[in-house]
Order: sequence, then C-alpha cells, then structure tokens
Amino acid sequence: MKIYLLILFNVFIAFGSHAQTSNTCRLTGDIKGLGNHRVFISYSADTAARSMHHEHVRARHGHFVLQPQIDAPVHAMIWFIRDHKPLIKRKNGMYLTYRSHGYKGIALTSIILENRDMHWRGTLDSINSPHIDNAPMNDTFQYYWALDTRLLNSDSAVASWWKKNKHKNFQDLPWEVKQHYDSLTCPIYALAHDSIAAYIKAHPASPVSANLLLILLNGYPYDKLLALYNALDSSLHANDMVVRIKAKLLAGPPTELKTGRLAPEIVLPDSSGKDIALSSLRGKYVLLDFWASWCRACRGENPNLVAAYRRLHKKGLEVYAVSLDTDKTAWLKAINKDKLAWMHVSDLRGRECRASSLYGVSAIPNNFLINPDGKIIATNIRGKNTTAELLRLMK
Repeated sequence: MKIYLLILFNVFIAFGSHAQTSNTCRLTGDIKGLGNHRVFISYSADTAARSMHHEHVRARHGHFVLQPQIDAPVHAMIWFIRDHKPLIKRKNGMYLTYRSHGYKGIALTSIILENRDMHWRGTLDSINSPHIDNAPMNDTFQYYWALDTRLLNSDSAVASWWKKNKHKNFQDLPWEVKQHYDSLTCPIYALAHDSIAAYIKAHPASPVSANLLLILLNGYPYDKLLALYNALDSSLHANDMVVRIKAKLLAGPPTELKTGRLAPEIVLPDSSGKDIALSSLRGKYVLLDFWASWCRACRGENPNLVAAYRRLHKKGLEVYAVSLDTDKTAWLKAINKDKLAWMHVSDLRGRECRASSLYGVSAIPNNFLINPDGKIIATNIRGKNTTAELLRLMK
C-alpha cells in the first residue's frame, strides 16, 4: 500500500510565557449558516479543572462573542443549538448539524482557548475542522487532530475501497469487507499516532501536548503512552487532560483482545443487584455488548440487535449487555423502551466501568462475539447485516 504523503513537519510555535499572563480571552465568531441560534461553551476555568464553566450566548446572523476567564490555555467544547419556541425536536435533536463528505453530524467541536483575542471565521459545514485567527495553539491542535483524515484521503488503496463502496452504509457491509478496510487503515492510523507522539516529545511543556496525548489513549501501545506521559514537563501535571490520562495509565495496560483468545471474565450486578458472571454463559454464543441509554448510536443499533436476538436466540445466541450508565432509572427505561429482552448488567459507574477498561472500550457501541469455548471470534458486528453476520459466524 502506497501512502502519498509529503514529508511530515513539526509545527514549531513559540509559546512565550509573557503572552499568557492575562486571564483575558475573547473569542469572536462569524459562522455562516449559524443564524440567530445559541452557542454553548464548556471549559475548565483553570488548567487543574478545579471548576468547570458552562456559558452560552445567542448569535446574531452568525456573529457571536464569548469571553471565557481562564488562567492559561485550556481545552473547550463548543456546540451550536437550535432555539425554537417551542423546541421542535428533529432527527438529531436540538443540535444544529453540519454536512461533510456526504455525512451529517451534530455541530459540536473542540478547540483550545488562549489568553488572547481570537477570531473564528467559517461555515457551519466546516465546524469539525475550525480555523481560528490569532490562535496558534489551536492551529497546531487541529493540524494533528485531523492528520489521520488527511492521510486516509491521500491513500490510493483507501480511495479505491471507498469508491467501490461509496453508495453503501459502512455498518451494513459484510464483516470481511469491513475487515479489509481495517487492514488498509490500521497502518495509516499508526503513522498518524507516531507523528503525534513525535510532536509531544518535541514539546513536553506545551498545553497542546496534553490535549494530543488524550488522542493516543485509544489504540496507542501502553508502554509508549506511559513513556510520553513520564516525559511531560512537571508544569503540565495539574492539567485537566493530564490528570485524566494519569488515571487511565494507573489502571495498567489494557488486555490485548485479539480474536482467538479467551474473553476476560466479567462479574457485574444486574438490575436487582445480583452478580452475573460472563462465564456463566459458557457453552453458548455470547454477544458481549457495551452500550448506554444516553448513547444515540447505541440506541440506533438496538433494533438490529433485537432482530438478530429474536431469530438466533433459539439457535444458541445470548447477549450480555454492559451499560455505561450512571442513572439506573434511565438505564431501565431504555431497556424497556427498546424492548431489549436479554441479560443486562452495570456497575453504574459510567465511563469508569471496570469491564469497559478491561476490554479496552473507549467508545460505544462496541461488542465482542464469544464462541461456546469462551474465545473471542469477532468484534463490532453492527448494522442491518447484524443477523446475517452472526448467523454466518455461529455455523
């Protein structure tokens, strides 16, 4: 596979401490397509995240001004919300949406706020790759954040795969076709991650490095991630992102869950508080499903799983569903509403669920198919072909 890539360069920007002495940050936005809707921002008021701030303003013809009070550059989430009176819920709820490469997404993005006047010019459809004037740290963050996408777009084999399957829903493709795509893209993601790691090594005291290190939590080798963390300057140790990363690293390396190996044991309580072991289903095919009531994508996949369960349960399929909820009432309500008639467990610790850490689950929905011998034989079976894929794998 040939990757058409110019020589990767590091973006060297001088982040002088003299430029960060003020706590004044002014973010002016002029977003075409935003109209008079609301702009919400959530950020830590300081790098140690001793307090979280949530603010919002109403845009006027796409123009808005936010003035966060920060003591140093910090990561922030910004999203754009419809302001109907009364609110009219649509397919994507109350969020405004953007279009990119034919796909529709919620208008939500992350940026780095700096102690300076920053001007965001753009369109709603470019919301997930924002360019902000006079924001050098954000420029660097966005460059590396989107690096894997640029590499994928420049690869001829990936382009050929997408051309062949461009009119198909990825989740509905046969398992072998998706596996072929993974074989093409994994080396590209690895190259992007190594490039991010090189930047972090070259800039151990930059707040940008703290944000980029969080990207590597998903799939980067544990020993390399630990070395990067240990090389960070002590000035970043109180940074909110670094604190979160440290907590993940203290849990130790994730289990290497390759197909063909035994599935690690899970023992979690069901809705009545009774502990249920995953191994209690040994002798059957088990789909270990990680989901949550608040996860829109999970709820969208549930009908596919319901259809598969109805057809294949008598053929030996069981579902062991691990919820990443924290609200028991919301969890049980979703089970009832989606008609999920299988085994449900949760420690109600949300993203800190010990089972998700054990299986290296960083995003949901996510699942693992386990054969009667207790070995993992497939992962992430999703889409309209869920029943057909499970039937094929259970033969």
